[in-house]
Amino acid sequence: MERSLPQPMAGQKVYAAMLVCASAVMWLAGCQRKAPGPDECVAFAKVWVQQDKVSLRRALVGADPFDDLVRECLTTPFDRQLVECALGGAAPQRCRAEYRRRVEQKREERSH
Repeated sequence: MERSLPQPMAGQKVYAAMLVCASAVMWLAGCQRKAPGPDECVAFAKVWVQQDKVSLRRALVGADPFDDLVRECLTTPFDRQLVECALGGAAPQRCRAEYRRRVEQKREERSH
C-alpha cells in the first residue's frame, strides 16, 4: 500500500511565501552596491579631469588621466560621497582630502 504525502495547508503556503519574500527583501537591501558603478566612474573621471590641473599636466606628459582615473575608480573602493563631491562641482583636491579622512576614520574604527 502506497502512502501519499500529506498536502500542505493553505496557511503553510502563505507563511512560506511570506518567508521567501522577506528573505529576498533583506538580501536585496544588504546587496546594495556601495561603490560607484561604471557609469558613475566615467562621469566622475570626466568632471575630475576637467577641473584638476594636475591631471592636465599628466596629459601633457603622455599619460591618459581620464582612463587612469576610471580604472582607479573601478578598482579602488571609492565611496559614493567622493563621486558625488566631484560631480557637485567641488574642487577635486578637497573631495580627495575628505575621502582620505573618511578612509582613515574607518580604518581606525576597525582597529579598535
